[in-house]
Amino acid sequence: MFDKISHDWVLRNVPMDKVILKKFLKAGFMEDRKLYPTISGVPQGGIISTTISLITLSGLEGQLKSLLSKTDKLNVVSYADDYIVTAASEEILKEKAIPTIKEFLQERGLEISQEKSKICHIAEGFDFLGFIVPRTKEVLMSG
Repeated sequence: MFDKISHDWVLRNVPMDKVILKKFLKAGFMEDRKLYPTISGVPQGGIISTTISLITLSGLEGQLKSLLSKTDKLNVVSYADDYIVTAASEEILKEKAIPTIKEFLQERGLEISQEKSKICHIAEGFDFLGFIVPRTKEVLMSG
């Protein structure tokens, strides 16, 4: 996700000095003593990339919850450019959450990762940031 964040969206919505923010966005990265400019997104591992990703995803949970009732039990957890969405049922995810997430991300120049995304029952468990998260009292580390 880092590599596709819309610079225009970031510059319009991130509350900081725009000259400095634009320099962060265009800083690029060095490899083998060669500079590779940043055309879109933010360089992964860049000093501000995690912060920009968090700001870009902020508001997702509020937007989702504004469309649902409290009985839908929807929650969002995010870290940098990774996030999980939990809900009371698969139908809530498919019919309400996913269309809203797609619209939210598209506005920011992003899309749901087909490779990293799946819908599963909590009892099945899933990998999030290198941890296998099952519905048990223990959290097991994968890797």
